[in-house]
Amino acid sequence: MNTTLSDEALRVIRRAWAGWLGVSTDVFASDQLVFVDRAPHPVVVVVRLGATTVVAAPEQSLASLRQLPAHQLLEAPALQAALDAERTRLIGTAQLSFADSGTFTPRRTSRTREASLADVETVASACSAEEREESGLLEMETWWVVDAPAGQPMAAAGYEIWDEAIAHVGLAVAPRHRARGLGAAVATAAVQDALGHGTIPQWRSAGENAASAIVGKRLGFVPLGTQLALVLTA
Repeated sequence: MNTTLSDEALRVIRRAWAGWLGVSTDVFASDQLVFVDRAPHPVVVVVRLGATTVVAAPEQSLASLRQLPAHQLLEAPALQAALDAERTRLIGTAQLSFADSGTFTPRRTSRTREASLADVETVASACSAEEREESGLLEMETWWVVDAPAGQPMAAAGYEIWDEAIAHVGLAVAPRHRARGLGAAVATAAVQDALGHGTIPQWRSAGENAASAIVGKRLGFVPLGTQLALVLTA
């Protein structure tokens, strides 16, 4: 199995994230630490992609974050302490992984089909609120499900397009149907469709969700970075 993303895939990923963060694509060409004023948005986002770390936040927060050693910028407790923990709410830390046609390793099942929002809601309703939010599926518009023999959806996957280049993949598996390979099977359909439309699939695994990271690795997603986000509450 190929475990290296193509140069073209890397260019697409860097361009899309540079656009979202408001920096030049050139910053990802070498080891850099970049601070970006994102006022008035009350959010702090730290993204490490390859050897480059970008910190995007309102200027008043950047003044505090510039005092931290570089290695602490992706440590949530350090960020919250620097910003005053009472004024922040942690969204989470996640691993960013990507796949292209060379790394993707499909896992199929004959019970995968295109789905409706109602199908996705059936799966999502069996998951916790935190799992529904992490998956992001209910905000997406293109989905697939894997059905039980009786026809009940057991797992759902979909994606949304970022910057006309990145296909951010979401996945949810009903708790009583986990550890059966259904997540990888239904995500396969989403990833294949995304690749077929010329986009680069992105897999974001929350730090505490080891199962999601395992599914992504099984499908051939290559870890490329880390994202940390928190909300400024005052």
